[in-house]
Amino acid sequence: MHLEEERREAIGELVNIGFGRAVASIADVLHTRLEMNVPEVLSIQPRDVVDFLIQSLGQDGEVSLVQEAFYGDFLGEAVLAFPRQSSRELAVMLSEDWGFQPDMESDNFEKEALLEIGNLVIGASLGQFAELLQTRVSFKPPQVFTEPLESGHFQREVTEHDGSVLMVQTHFQVAGREIYGYLFFLLSTRCHEWLFQEIDSFLDRLD
Repeated sequence: MHLEEERREAIGELVNIGFGRAVASIADVLHTRLEMNVPEVLSIQPRDVVDFLIQSLGQDGEVSLVQEAFYGDFLGEAVLAFPRQSSRELAVMLSEDWGFQPDMESDNFEKEALLEIGNLVIGASLGQFAELLQTRVSFKPPQVFTEPLESGHFQREVTEHDGSVLMVQTHFQVAGREIYGYLFFLLSTRCHEWLFQEIDSFLDRLD
């Protein structure tokens, strides 16, 4: 059995590879160069997630969340969280000047932009992650929420979550703008055990 620190570093490396694929996909959509810091992976208790976000984002106002369930051997929910200002920046970048054609009215444009980015980030990163662990992952349609951290849908759901939370923190640089956010994986206890077994097997293959 590998040590906890070895597992954490291995998960971080796999996530980093997956995020690299996601960054390439986003750069293609935005038609510009995109740089990303090396993701930091943390394990956190569900009850601490909201307080951590408030402290890290430096605000207790509204955030934008893209939530997408995934299933297979790797089972759970992914939540991509942005400060509201970052989500607005992304919406601007995906305007017609960047080649993105929204189908909805302007008041829903930010939501559609977030769905586009969420699909790219969650789909590409988790897809690559699953491929490296020699398994497959499928997705349900994503949902977007813009809400206060302390009293919204996400706060209720994550507080009631019976399992573990893997969190990925990263910063993007796009055309001189800094975009930052967090990606959460809400995992069941069974999935957490499966993930540890697969990470151990992955590390054994590297030895």
